[in-house]
Amino acid sequence: MPDNEWRQWADASLSAVDRQIKDAQRQAETATTFRADLDQVRGRAVSRHGEVTAVADTTGRLLDLRLTDAALHRDPHALATLVVSTTDEARRQAADRALALAEEAFGPGSALTARLAAELEPDRP
Repeated sequence: MPDNEWRQWADASLSAVDRQIKDAQRQAETATTFRADLDQVRGRAVSRHGEVTAVADTTGRLLDLRLTDAALHRDPHALATLVVSTTDEARRQAADRALALAEEAFGPGSALTARLAAELEPDRP
């Protein structure tokens, strides 16, 4: 291979590697930002008549639960059902927000978005 062709090939190869490095750095920055944003996601739901308010994060952890005086006057079974359904809605909202962030950061068809969807919404089709 003549010296000139070799230099062109070497330059092209180095340029390709530089692009790959820059792409990897951008992906790492995107992932870091996504993780920080994901940690802040909260879902908040209020029961139909406002007796129960629930706040959950993307892991499904219940962060806050508020009951009004009216809630405490309900039948215990009815109150338990209301707490569970309101908490489930808060978790769904957090999952929806997390998926929207993933789609924005990585694209709706990305493997990461699909995996997150499977983890956050195992019962959804």
